[in-house]
Amino acid sequence: MLKTKLAVAVAVPAAVLAATAASCEPAGPVKGICDYAPVAAPAKPKIGSPKKPLNTEQRTNATAVVNEAARRHLPERAAVIAIATTLRESWLHTGVVGDKGTAHGIFQQRGVSGWGPLSERLDPTISARKFYSHLVKQKDWQSLPLTVAAANVQRPRKDLRGAYAEFEGVAGDIVDWTAYHECQSIKGKPAA
Repeated sequence: MLKTKLAVAVAVPAAVLAATAASCEPAGPVKGICDYAPVAAPAKPKIGSPKKPLNTEQRTNATAVVNEAARRHLPERAAVIAIATTLRESWLHTGVVGDKGTAHGIFQQRGVSGWGPLSERLDPTISARKFYSHLVKQKDWQSLPLTVAAANVQRPRKDLRGAYAEFEGVAGDIVDWTAYHECQSIKGKPAA
């Protein structure tokens, strides 16, 4: 009888702890994001052809990716690599489906490649977390050319491995813009 009570007493707190941990993700801006923020308000980044400002979905997804880098205490370079990757893969749109219906989300991650279930691949924060986990496992990832670091994580076809480089500049602009606005929110100041 004592063993049964003990097992239940241990199982309940573990279940409660797991549920609590899952719901304790910080919402909103992460304080470390201010480390990425420029002093002056940057110009609103524009992407695509013709060049257009990010729409609400793209800004929301970029914010999730940049906040996750800050949450993990990664250098700004990680956020730039991740944003450049999402621009190449999906233009920061969650609903993009590629690779014959098997790649989903802003990073175009595939379940058969170990990126997790569809619900996680469609969640910008979770997919960014998984991207960063793979990124930081690369030796000297911070000193690699952006396109090499991104391709090592994404593992595209050989002919597409250099395709991330063209997005490095605008990715830096998006990280600066996002970090500035998130930092202003933390400080309780209206963003310019």
